[in-house]
Formats: sequence, structure tokens, C-alpha cells
Amino acid sequence: TNTVRPVDPFALLQGVFAGVIDMKTIILEGIASSGKSTIINKVEDAVKEVALLKVVPEEQSLMAILDNTDLKVSLEYLNRLLSEVYGKEYSLVIFDRLHLTHAFRTNSNIEDYANIEEQLLTHSSEIIFLKVQESAIADRVKQASEHRDPSWKEYLVTKGKDFDEIAGYYIKQQKRQIELLEQSRIPYRIFDMTEHDY
Repeated sequence: TNTVRPVDPFALLQGVFAGVIDMKTIILEGIASSGKSTIINKVEDAVKEVALLKVVPEEQSLMAILDNTDLKVSLEYLNRLLSEVYGKEYSLVIFDRLHLTHAFRTNSNIEDYANIEEQLLTHSSEIIFLKVQESAIADRVKQASEHRDPSWKEYLVTKGKDFDEIAGYYIKQQKRQIELLEQSRIPYRIFDMTEHDY
């Protein structure tokens, strides 16, 4: 079930989120512009009548320590976050990015996040990785930059002087995160989102 394949977002909802009451945690990972926010919005609409849903946006899962490269700071932050989120009862928790992104940013190994994964495993977690084909990343990022707020554009230019260079950063990130994903103890699925315009 881990093979990369094209997916219609609605099929993703029907397949991954079928029987949502029995699920506990979904971790959405993927580079910027891969479609995480769009999927979350569709899931919220699909399950709001049948599930007590908690969405942890990237503002909470990552942005608060966006510039951090220190593993210890990352682990402390994630432990506090999980404690806060799992201190309440939900039938479904969705994280917009989590430890794979932290591991990439701190240049760490998945083993460094063993305690985080242990906690996640106790809450029936699954990682959904949204992949974009490398040849499409520059165009995808460029399109996203035309629709997002100016602060995101300012952030983008820290990753490269043009869209090809920025794409190089995201290609590197995606490759590394898939390596981490394949070493993770948490069940995962990879979906090819290249053909979807977000």
C-alpha cells in the first residue's frame, strides 16, 4: 500500500478516511504546494458531521519554530505539542506537517524522533505523504506564489534566487523526507499529487 500513485482528492478522502471513527491520527507531510491544506479542508467538510476532529495547522506544528535547526528544541516543542493535543479526546487528529519536516530542518535521523513516533503509534497514526514529481515542482511553487500572501513569497526567496533554485531546495526536501518516511515505524502511504493544481 506504500506505492506512489496518482490520486483524485475525493478518492483520497474515500480511501484514507473511510471509517474515520476508528482512526485517531493522520499526519500530512509533503513540500510546500503539494496540496496539504486543500486535503485538510476537504476532510473537514467530509467528516464534520460524524467525527470530533482536531486539525493542528502548520502554524502550530512548525511555524512557531520555523527557523529552528536544533534537534533538542524540536523534540521539546513536539513533546509539548503532542501532550497538549492528546490531552483532549478527539476521534480524528490531523497534523499539517510534523516530525518528518522537523527532522529535515534539523538535519536529523528518524531514530532521533523515536519517542515522538512511540507517542504517535499509541494513537493509531498514519502518515500521508503528498508527493510532487520533481519535474513539476518549479511550476507548482511558482503557481502557488501567485495565490499566497506576500509573506510566503518573502519566505520563498530565502530558498533560492529563482524558481529553479527554489525547486532544488524542495526537491532535496522531498527526497530526504521520503527517505525518513521509509525508515519510520509509522504506517504510511504516498500519493502522487502532481496533476492537481493547488
